Amino acid sequence: MLNTINILSDLRVRIRDEGKIEIGDDNVLIPYINEAISWLNNQLILLQDPSMIKESDVTDNTVVPDGFVKLVGQHPLCRTGNIFKILDGSTTVSARYWANKSRITSVEDTLNFTDQYYDVLVQYATIATLNKLGKPISQDSELFKQLNDLFVQARKAG
Repeated sequence: MLNTINILSDLRVRIRDEGKIEIGDDNVLIPYINEAISWLNNQLILLQDPSMIKESDVTDNTVVPDGFVKLVGQHPLCRTGNIFKILDGSTTVSARYWANKSRITSVEDTLNFTDQYYDVLVQYATIATLNKLGKPISQDSELFKQLNDLFVQARKAG
């Protein structure tokens, strides 16, 4: 689990706002960290990382869980709107599914990623913050190359 306060601190160093001069409120930076979380969720699910799989027992008309992306493998289930329907008459089915890890809502929250992805999240949040603030980023391609390198290193560490 990663600490939002630590990510915010490192993010501020990278955007050169340690003194909270340009962005006084840490809550303004939360959407940029959430962009990083969304990006990392997508990357890990695309690579079929097992850490992104959840499992739960489903009965007919069970509400689709938060973070649900899609089922893993084949199940006698279908999704209708925000509920699951069991197709084979079973009363309960054990379902495995790809799920996004939660986004954050406050500086006190923790991120449900392992330490190996810390630098990846900070780097992506840095890029998102600088772009959203309209900062000239002549080194955009270099920042994305660094992000990719950090992601590859993190995957190898896992």
